Amino acid sequence: PPLLWARGNVEFLQKECVAVVGSRQLMPEEASFAKTVGRWCAQRGLGLVSGGAQGADRFAAEECIAFGGSVAHFLPGGESEKGEATILCRNPEAAEFNRLEALRRNRWIYASASMAVVIASRNGKGGSWSGAIVSRREKLSPVAVFIGKYPNDGNAALARLGFAIVSNEADLDAFRAFVH
Repeated sequence: PPLLWARGNVEFLQKECVAVVGSRQLMPEEASFAKTVGRWCAQRGLGLVSGGAQGADRFAAEECIAFGGSVAHFLPGGESEKGEATILCRNPEAAEFNRLEALRRNRWIYASASMAVVIASRNGKGGSWSGAIVSRREKLSPVAVFIGKYPNDGNAALARLGFAIVSNEADLDAFRAFVH
């Protein structure tokens, strides 16, 4: 974007970052994996970027911060979140949520990362699904989807479309090596 308002440390965004996106409503296995990705980022010195939403974004971010990592949330509206994460948005005085801004900021999330992980998505619907499709089409960042014991319909469909699959830390390491 031409201009973003920021609160917090933005210097870490100059190094390698991982985008974590996903649904607000998660199964326990998905929530656990979101935390795994957050911890994995912190342990490898990677920044984590997300949309700051409840669910996958927050689980990953909180775990990353708990393990000493750096997190940035690209918000679709005004700056209302308090906490340790860096906040980025186009207008800090705007309403908290705007659907069109949310779709726009999804591109920023993917474009600011060297790789992205979709924790959970709905088949053909929502920002997690559409963000992954747009990222692939526009070559914003390589995208992997979490496939656990009980995969959700959206991630299973993305996997059938040829998106990379991750299920554990070894898969994350392999995907990172592949994209570099």
